[in-house]
Amino acid sequence: MTAAPNFIDANEVAARLGMAPAVLRKRRLQLEERYGFPQPLPWALRPLKWRADQVEYWVQQHGLPRDAEVEVDPALIRSGKVRLLAEARRA
Repeated sequence: MTAAPNFIDANEVAARLGMAPAVLRKRRLQLEERYGFPQPLPWALRPLKWRADQVEYWVQQHGLPRDAEVEVDPALIRSGKVRLLAEARRA
């Protein structure tokens, strides 16, 4: 039996992308239309929710948005909450 999907809100999606939530709100449609970013669930309009596995898969396939690093608070990176960005910086 498979586990039920885990859902995450816009703040968590933004953190996984290494950007501020306000930047995600501004760029969400562009990421969806140009880069195939997963769309939020249609039944969860407030707050928006995404399937965590779809977001993780997209990040694995596409990496972080190129200009996301500009928007990341260095304290957030040091906290370890943005693991993918920290890993990308090592390369």
